[in-house]
Amino acid sequence: MTPKTFKLEPRVIDSSALMAWFQNEPGDDLTQLQLDFGGMIATPNLTEVIGKLVSSGVAPINEVQRDVLALGLEVIPMDQVIALASAFFYARRHPYDLSLGDCVCIAVAETLGVEILTAEQSWAKIPDLRVKVRLIR
Repeated sequence: MTPKTFKLEPRVIDSSALMAWFQNEPGDDLTQLQLDFGGMIATPNLTEVIGKLVSSGVAPINEVQRDVLALGLEVIPMDQVIALASAFFYARRHPYDLSLGDCVCIAVAETLGVEILTAEQSWAKIPDLRVKVRLIR
């Protein structure tokens, strides 16, 4: 998918897409378009992004937190509804190798009725998924 064919609409941004953007990896252009439009991120995915960036030595935690929060993403809290929806996906995480964060991201998108932006190729192969997966690469 090229930026010209990328329709801007509300999406949950998975940590893999946000990490690609921070690390200037392929697909960062689509993530940038989504960031310019706005997007959402689940609290566990926010934790994952900040933790990975800090542990990779990009910057101290206070700078990473500032930079991530400055993106203006709507942060979706983990409540009981999202927890139960996440558990459904977590129980079926194999053979798609879904982490708990992946399951939460999918559950948030399904609960809110919006698409997901991700770099996770295997998500596009999950059968009967009730949300659309937009791959950045």
